[in-house]
Amino acid sequence: TSDRLGLAGHRFFSMPTQIMAAFGPEERQRTHLLRVEPGETNLGKLAALEELSREVAHGRISPQDGMASIERIVAAPSPYGPALVTLAHGILSGAVCQFLGGGWREIVVAAVLGLGLGLFAIYSANHARVSRVFEPLAAFFVSAAAIGLAWLVGPISVFLATLSGLIVLLPGLLLTTAITELATRHLASGTLRLSSAFMTLLGIVFGVALGTRLGTAVFGSPVAAAPGLLPEWAPVVAIVLASASSVVILRADARDAPWIVAAGVLGVVAGRFGALKLGLELGMFVAAFGVALASSAYERWRRRPAPVVLV
Repeated sequence: TSDRLGLAGHRFFSMPTQIMAAFGPEERQRTHLLRVEPGETNLGKLAALEELSREVAHGRISPQDGMASIERIVAAPSPYGPALVTLAHGILSGAVCQFLGGGWREIVVAAVLGLGLGLFAIYSANHARVSRVFEPLAAFFVSAAAIGLAWLVGPISVFLATLSGLIVLLPGLLLTTAITELATRHLASGTLRLSSAFMTLLGIVFGVALGTRLGTAVFGSPVAAAPGLLPEWAPVVAIVLASASSVVILRADARDAPWIVAAGVLGVVAGRFGALKLGLELGMFVAAFGVALASSAYERWRRRPAPVVLV
């Protein structure tokens, strides 16, 4: 981009929490350091910024107009309201519970936990202190609430309900970006992102452990039960609902929704086919590999970032 804009000799180094830029000839360069904070997961803005950067890099938009466009993109409100986002949390948790083999009771409990998590996410977005420890706190509340709901609705698989309720907390964008950077030899940035994802997962684990301990102390040990069987059409409905809910939760552009749903269907179908032919572990590899290839094809064909459908 610097070469195309006639900015020869300038150097840039981008990290997850800082950007360094050096300007001028090497014998008298001036280096600037910008401290930045990682933003929210918003696939719609990610795609818009990627498209804008490409237009500026190829000279079709001036840097001045590009800066003005960046301000408009960043300041744009979410395309989906709080009520729809909260509902999507519940639907996604219930659909994932079906993937994991849960019955009707587990699906209902997981959906309720997802709705509660969606409400807590909206609250934390407006309270900076809470947002810094959002994942451990949310894991704590969800795991404790799962045991309480099991006490109300009767014997269920608390493990399946809890895992499904927490599925939204997994750092999907952070993890896929880290692996992509490591695979393309951006080692410093990729290592930092991978460490951040690991710390997020570690926080979730501690939150679940503490919440389970508290829930057991208050409500007693939950009575385990084997999940009930569901109709054969349930997985098909769950795949579509989970993918559509991801569009809302990750704030993707509505025009990308069909491709995101297709990628979700591909992931489940390829994973089950691979597990049937090669075993469970390699089946998950087949699913991830298939979705990654499809995302790369989407990026080349549609000229939009692969993470839009990959995450």
